[in-house]
Amino acid sequence: MELRLTKIYRHGDNNAMVHLSVEANYGWQGDMCKDIIQINYNGKKREAFIAVKLSNQGAGKIVERMIEVITGVDFTARSVKNPLRLILETLAEKMNLRYDPSEVEEALSVIV
Repeated sequence: MELRLTKIYRHGDNNAMVHLSVEANYGWQGDMCKDIIQINYNGKKREAFIAVKLSNQGAGKIVERMIEVITGVDFTARSVKNPLRLILETLAEKMNLRYDPSEVEEALSVIV
């Protein structure tokens, strides 16, 4: 399984929302599948949402594991200065999510 952050951008009032698109490539013995999993983070409410169009059976298991990993960290704690960065770093550590640090830094630099 390979996870790669393909898109990250901010939007909404005061750029409080951040949208992440994660491409998931998975499969076995040449029978490879690809799905896009979307994570939206609301900086004002400190809430994360995952959306996926289940085109292939394996996507459900990947999303299930992502939810397990994300909810395993208390990103809503007031002591966490940048919750979205914590979510990304945790996904990178636990699920080998690959991303461009400079692209992430640019998008996260203006979150309120």
